[in-house]
Amino acid sequence: NTAGTSAGAICLNMRELTSLVEGSEININFEGVNIHDNTAAQDGGAVMMTYDNSKVDVNLNINSCTINNNNATAGNGGGIYCQVGPISGDDPSPNVDVTKCKVNLNGGTISNNHANAACGGGVYVKNLPIYFLSAPQISTFLAKK
Repeated sequence: NTAGTSAGAICLNMRELTSLVEGSEININFEGVNIHDNTAAQDGGAVMMTYDNSKVDVNLNINSCTINNNNATAGNGGGIYCQVGPISGDDPSPNVDVTKCKVNLNGGTISNNHANAACGGGVYVKNLPIYFLSAPQISTFLAKK
């Protein structure tokens, strides 16, 4: 798979969640899947998740997955890219609670992913917590910064 901008395989845009009830929780679960050989021209060679909303809790749960051989050609996060806040700015809006969006990694393998022009060959996380519930095997990353 190839994306002209971001998210070579899976794009999770959590920016437009205005119709959900405040306090709702969204759990996105990847269980034992292989995500490989994807390319994004910018961010998130395999998976990209963005969030700019404080109404709901969003949990990206990646359990026992293999994420390998993915490429973010001119951006961040060769394997996984997650960001809270505006794409164009460095910091989230003051009214965004960054603790309402979480990335949970549990086992699996993240390997041979590349961010050719920026940061996070395997995983790039900005302005949100990441939890290693059971550390995945992480190896062979390339990031230019």
